[in-house]
Amino acid sequence: MPKATDRKKPQLPCLTGARFLAALAVVSFHFGTTAPLGRQAVSFFFILSGLVLAYTYHDSLICEEVTWPQFMNLRLGRILPMHIVGWLVATALLWGGSWKSWAAGLLCVQVYWPSRDLAFAWNGPAWSISCELFFYTTLPFLVPRIARLRSTSSVLKLMATLYAIQVIMYLGSASILLHRLEVTGSVMGYSAPLPLLSSVLMLFPLIRLPEFLIGCCLGILVLRKPSVFSPSTANLALLLSGLAYFTLIYLPWSAWGPFCESTRDFLIFVPAATIATAAFASGTSAISLLLELPSIVLLGEASYSLYMIHWSAFIIFVMYGRSSLAYLLCLHGALAASVLCYRYIETPARNWWRRQNVAHNGAGRANICHSSDLLEQLR
Repeated sequence: MPKATDRKKPQLPCLTGARFLAALAVVSFHFGTTAPLGRQAVSFFFILSGLVLAYTYHDSLICEEVTWPQFMNLRLGRILPMHIVGWLVATALLWGGSWKSWAAGLLCVQVYWPSRDLAFAWNGPAWSISCELFFYTTLPFLVPRIARLRSTSSVLKLMATLYAIQVIMYLGSASILLHRLEVTGSVMGYSAPLPLLSSVLMLFPLIRLPEFLIGCCLGILVLRKPSVFSPSTANLALLLSGLAYFTLIYLPWSAWGPFCESTRDFLIFVPAATIATAAFASGTSAISLLLELPSIVLLGEASYSLYMIHWSAFIIFVMYGRSSLAYLLCLHGALAASVLCYRYIETPARNWWRRQNVAHNGAGRANICHSSDLLEQLR
């Protein structure tokens, strides 16, 4: 059996640039400015995460060169340094909050009981990192099983099945929560239907897991055929997914009740996000050259740092009265700080962590860690 490191995989810089655009949508949404798709962009991140990790680790997992503990150790080295930095900065700005919520968020367990006092406390965006940690625990077991599906049609059917499962879980959970709210008048600290559904269902990792696994399926398809779409098909896919996004976001959901309105947070956007991610991964669309510009790629590489520190910039923005000047200073300051954090905190910390992993597991893992370093700039 060939070693996992024998196969060279092409880089996917277009995905890195696309990640920056999605991160910018989240940041703008939190700042309350021009982006209506902040929450929905998280679906793109989850799908992209599954794609990149399946693409990166597929061969190593199939050849059993990376075990579950080693995979989790590598992922912790990727996400923990900036999670801790973002958490400590938010702690300094919000000193005096609940230590229960502080500890839950720092340990990434707030999503398992996303009550009103835990869900978005301190560094609010960290909830998605908690979901990612849950996703990572499944990947080493599930990617080899997905890879056993030899035909493209079988993988596509699995993706459709995963989305159907997500819809069923969402609707079933929403029905239970609304029933409990009607009976008790308050669930997890929420007394109104829409905040309850939007907060609890959006954060619960088991409901979000299908998005990550859909991304894993995409990663395997891209590994088998890097240009999933031809240029014309990629452009059409991006056009249709863009139209779907902006049509769905502006439909009168509030007139149809909280049950329907809450699906706008992510559920109805998953198919469009999947198509857009596949189009970006192909690297053949009309905007690929833009997304592959060195400056955009650099911002994409720093987008995780941006995601983890922009909430603190938003807190400062609120402190200074939400003025136009404060907005410009905080937004651009967050962008500049993210690049500095990426270069001088995130990357050195990740490299140090992985050197410890190689030293502990032997030099035989060095090639795996090195090849993964390059691809994991994407996520």
